[in-house]
This record gives sequence, C-alpha cells and structure tokens, in this order.
Amino acid sequence: MTHELAGITGPVSALLAGLVTSLHCAGMCGPLACSVMPARRDEADPHTVATVYHVTRLVGYSLLGALVGGMGRVPLSFIGLGGGRTRWVRPRIVVYFILLLVGTAVATYAFSTVKRANFLVYRMSGAAYFVSPGDVRNQFMVRLLNKRTEPATFVVSTEGVPAGVQQSGFTAPVTLGPLAESVSPLVLIVDRKHYTGPFHFTVRVEDSAHTYQLSRAVEFMGPEPKLLEEEDREKGVQR
Repeated sequence: MTHELAGITGPVSALLAGLVTSLHCAGMCGPLACSVMPARRDEADPHTVATVYHVTRLVGYSLLGALVGGMGRVPLSFIGLGGGRTRWVRPRIVVYFILLLVGTAVATYAFSTVKRANFLVYRMSGAAYFVSPGDVRNQFMVRLLNKRTEPATFVVSTEGVPAGVQQSGFTAPVTLGPLAESVSPLVLIVDRKHYTGPFHFTVRVEDSAHTYQLSRAVEFMGPEPKLLEEEDREKGVQR
C-alpha cells in the first residue's frame, strides 16, 4: 500500500486516483459509513447495523450500475445502431427498478422482525412426568439466549396454567450479559386433589422494556385422572 501511494506525486495522478477509488468508496466505504450511523456508544443493535449496511450497499451498487450503464449507452446513441431512436427509459428497466424496491422492502422487513432474544423449552431427560403420593410433576428446561451486544433483562412467565398449579423456577427476572445464554429448570407441580388431566399452557419471555415478547406452547403431561382415583381407592386414601 505504501508503494502504491508513493506513485501519486502530482495533482493529475491524485485526481485520477481519486476518480478511480471514489467509485469503490461509493459502493463499499459509503455503506460502511452508513452502518455506523445507528450505533450509539456500545448500544448498537447488530441486526440494525447489518440491515443498514446491506440496504445501503445494495442501493449504492445499483446506482453505480445504472450510472455506468447510462455512460455506456451514450456512445451507442451517437452511433445510432439499428437506425432507431434511443430510448432511455424502457419497460424492463422500470420492472427491474420495481423489483429492486420490492426486494429492498422485503429484506428490510425481514431484518426488522428479527428478535433480540431466543429461547427453547424442552423436557428434562427421563420420564415425561412424575407421580408421587401427593402430586403430579412435570420438569422442563428453559434455554434463554441474549442476541444483543449489551446486557439484557428478561421476564419468564407462564400463561394458561390451571388454578392450584405450583411453579418452581423463574420467580424473578433473568439478566444475561452480551451474547450470553442460560439454561434453568422450570417445574410445574399439581396436587393430586386438583389434578384433572393433561393440559396445554404457554411459556412467555418478555424484555424488561416491554418492546417485544416470545412464546412457546408446552403440554403438561400426566396419567388419566381415573387411574389415580383407582389407586387412591385401592390404598384407602381420601382426598
């Protein structure tokens, strides 16, 4: 790089070098500069930065292509190939431009809908459920991932759980560091006296600022209530 710059010794060579490299900067350095605009200290969202970079790069290269294509048609228009009048605006150019706008809009929407966190809910290894003399229990593991480059706090809650169900785990918000993850247990316990059979519920994750939320549908599994009633009768247990 030093040897290349050493060859630029006069205003003419500097002008030529600037003209050549400016096209490259418009296509690459311009989008890179635009991608820094959404960043504020260390609060930059990587998805927003990536979206701005790719959209501006797409627009920059499209404009450069249109400019070079127009410059290439100027000599041909003077030559008059085909003997007809040169049309600068053609139907296919309009179609290409519309497709470019549609593609840009779809890409922008796709990146904007990317959530800043992700989580999974799965059962612990072993039996699908556990039955004790006093209750029916399901054990899950919740894997929570912070996809941001800064710490974030999440609230994990359950919805659609019948009355009387006890929950163990996630009684307080969870704070994760940048790009960090955690795997924690979630246990639901139903007293045999209130057990009415399997049911579905929802595990929901929401950020502390209430800007977005994620949810997963989960099933609480267990035996048929009649089987538990027959077992209680055999053992003479009154509930």
